[in-house]
Amino acid sequence: MAEDAIELCFSSDCIGSEKSTRSLRESFYYVAGWHAHTVQKESVRRRGNPRALIVSLYIMIAIGKDRAGKECMPIRKVERIELFGGLKYVSRAYFSSFFAWNMSL
Repeated sequence: MAEDAIELCFSSDCIGSEKSTRSLRESFYYVAGWHAHTVQKESVRRRGNPRALIVSLYIMIAIGKDRAGKECMPIRKVERIELFGGLKYVSRAYFSSFFAWNMSL
């Protein structure tokens, strides 16, 4: 269901050109990857049960670049900026949830 909502929000009828749609998807994916990076940083600072929970979350949401590409995730913006470090590739499930949560705000 979240996947359908994403596709509807990214339809070119709602946004405009295909280029705008692609850019918006890449921007949301970039922010989701930044969030994964902050989760990883926070896991280093914590101890005990909170750390274990944060590490589990990170393991669930972060995936490698190859897998993200195979899953056809909108990774271009992350690829371009990745040289500066700190960006992560996130799973389709996390991207869908991240997008749906932000659209509900």
